[in-house]
Amino acid sequence: MAAPKKEVAVETKEPEVSTTEDSPFEKIEVARVDKYFAKKPTQFLIDPQGFISSQQRKNLDKILNNHAADSAIDLYVCIFGRNQKLPLEGKHNDFLNRHFSQGKPVVILYYYYDHPNRTEMVMSPSLLKVVSTSEQQRSVQSSLIRAMRVNGSFEQLEEFLIQFSVRTYWMERMLEESKGVPEVVNAVEQAELDPVVKKPINALEMIPEQFRELAIKLGIGVGSFVILCGLVYWIRSRARHKFPEFEVEARLGGSHAAGIGAVVNFASPAVSPARQREQVPEYLRRA
Repeated sequence: MAAPKKEVAVETKEPEVSTTEDSPFEKIEVARVDKYFAKKPTQFLIDPQGFISSQQRKNLDKILNNHAADSAIDLYVCIFGRNQKLPLEGKHNDFLNRHFSQGKPVVILYYYYDHPNRTEMVMSPSLLKVVSTSEQQRSVQSSLIRAMRVNGSFEQLEEFLIQFSVRTYWMERMLEESKGVPEVVNAVEQAELDPVVKKPINALEMIPEQFRELAIKLGIGVGSFVILCGLVYWIRSRARHKFPEFEVEARLGGSHAAGIGAVVNFASPAVSPARQREQVPEYLRRA
């Protein structure tokens, strides 16, 4: 009975030791590896070892299915144990070529449950050609940063997938831009083979034919008005005015008349002033 107890003690100690960062990883058995990679998966979440519960799986399936419906890149996730390790040889090495050589581009995440720092990413050759290594690293690192903000193994996995599905948007843009490059190159080559004489841009060609005559008349009218306004302004700016000099008669024999203090006397208050006015020449009366 002692021997079995020792075996049980060893089995319980091995996971505790393996939780340390420096401990060797445990290779996954070939039979388990085949369950992941032997055939093309029918679901985006691949978890034959059952690390995820049925309710948790529904939540992750919803995230991955929504992503597949909205994105041009499918996202698959293989769940492994915290300290498990894939063997160097096996069906996982040519998994993409065997099952995803056609159709939508694919990204496969090897996610180590409760140890997101070990996450590995594999993608289709079409994506490898256009997605730079730095962008691949940023996609994983940004997802890892978001995952580490929460506690709990499942919560970290959920946050990781949500962020990574967002990062695939930049991969889609790179893929679309790469598809547009050959068209541009062909257009340039065709232009070199068949040179076209460049025509000067005619503003009238941009105006509908039924409005061209009106546009011409309007242009002539506006141009004439602007020229006329400019001419008037030029003439006025150069105009010179000379005021005439008038001869001013002397006032009461002096060179200047008084400003105030004139006194008028009448001989009789009974007679109107007009009749008492002395008859003198007009220019003396003004003075």
